[in-house]
Amino acid sequence: MNVKLTHLTQLILSAIISLLGFSSCKLFQEQYDMYGTPIAEYQVKGCVTDTENNPIAGLRIVIARQGYGDADPKTQTLTTDANGEFVSEKTERTYNGYNGTLTFTDIDGDDNGGEFQEKTINLQELRPVLDKSKAEGWYEGVYIYTVNTTLLKEYKADE
Repeated sequence: MNVKLTHLTQLILSAIISLLGFSSCKLFQEQYDMYGTPIAEYQVKGCVTDTENNPIAGLRIVIARQGYGDADPKTQTLTTDANGEFVSEKTERTYNGYNGTLTFTDIDGDDNGGEFQEKTINLQELRPVLDKSKAEGWYEGVYIYTVNTTLLKEYKADE
């Protein structure tokens, strides 16, 4: 009797373990081998206004970023549109993140509201927002720096 009960218990336990093992497998599931480091893209966008909250068109914006191991800074030059807005290209970086500066320069003189003082903003002082809408695998998404700033008018001393 004990031998039959032991064999029956072993048979039932073997069946349960087998069913649990097969049920944990999924058919046709692709598994990817991923090597390397996580990557993300970085983008800078924003709006430039004067002290009266009017948009400033035609400003030159130079984004200079220095990555880990880069001998020279990489630059990207943008121009504000009629609404004072700008959007940079997405730039891919790895683990080190994105550090750099934005330099706003008035290049059209008195046009578009007058002459404005140059202004530089350090991106490391800002906190980006992570857009994970297209994140997958090692790709984390896009870190977006939003830079809304005000430029002061350039006052010249009368000669």
